Amino acid sequence: MVNELTESYDYIFCACGTGTTAAGVINGLNGHQLKTKFNAVPVFKNGGFIKEEVDRFLTARADYNIHTDYHFGGYGKANDELISFIKQFVATTGILIEPVYTGKMMYALYDLISKGHFKPGSKILAIHSGGIWGLLGMKEKFNQH
Repeated sequence: MVNELTESYDYIFCACGTGTTAAGVINGLNGHQLKTKFNAVPVFKNGGFIKEEVDRFLTARADYNIHTDYHFGGYGKANDELISFIKQFVATTGILIEPVYTGKMMYALYDLISKGHFKPGSKILAIHSGGIWGLLGMKEKFNQH
């Protein structure tokens, strides 16, 4: 993925399940000697273990962030706050996201922005890794008023 970037970014965000996508992006950043700060958003409750998983696949030591507070109860779990965010995000942007992976990552990114976590003018890339089929298993949550 990093080989295909045409711009530089201050931060890259990605949802994290097994850690392999995160490790691949971090390895790419290291390989190109980019100063971009990678940010993983684990989708599991107690997701701190993901650091060990990511580190197993790294080709060199790396400094990156893991945001473990955005799991919404764990893998495949969602609450009204997350569902509401996803509905608003999709309505505003036209970009489909789901509550298993990308919805949690985008919620984390927006929340961190609202808390002033980044310097104004920072360039942030959010990786939409797919997972859109996760909507099918939760369609009843999106039909509620």
